[in-house]
Amino acid sequence: MSYKAYLLIGTNLGNKFKNLEYACNELHTNAGYLFKVSSIYRSDAWGYASDNYFLNAAVCLQTQLSPIKLLDVTKEIEKNCGRKEKTSASYQDRILDIDILLYEDVICNSAILSIPHPRFHLRRFTLKPLAEIAPDVIAPTFDKNISMLLKECSDQIEPQVFPLKLTSSINSRKSK
Repeated sequence: MSYKAYLLIGTNLGNKFKNLEYACNELHTNAGYLFKVSSIYRSDAWGYASDNYFLNAAVCLQTQLSPIKLLDVTKEIEKNCGRKEKTSASYQDRILDIDILLYEDVICNSAILSIPHPRFHLRRFTLKPLAEIAPDVIAPTFDKNISMLLKECSDQIEPQVFPLKLTSSINSRKSK
């Protein structure tokens, strides 16, 4: 059986564009069919101060993996890209971060995974790319679609569309 999962990929260290491309390629290779990718959005750090801006993109993945197995795959991709284990409970710069935002209409609150992502509705840098690829998707626990959550979001950090696109590399993989 196949499931639709929405993820956010982000980076604020190293070659940010290449980090996002790497994440897309690895998700496509190891987690399922990557069939929707938003524009890339540039934003300042959220929840902490950093001199490094973030690049983020939302993706829709058709997967046969369970939510926990998908989490395992995303953590492995992050590690293989060079992400280090967190040294504190606070936010910090990272070479790659992959968050599972939504997974069908699943609601999960375990020690290792929460779906929907517990803070996605508070973050404009998450909602804006997600609304681009899934405006009408209803977020479980909110009973609202992504467009409405974006409209209601009080986050003042407005992400800007970055001039490069990941879709060309995704489209070339689709034709293989």
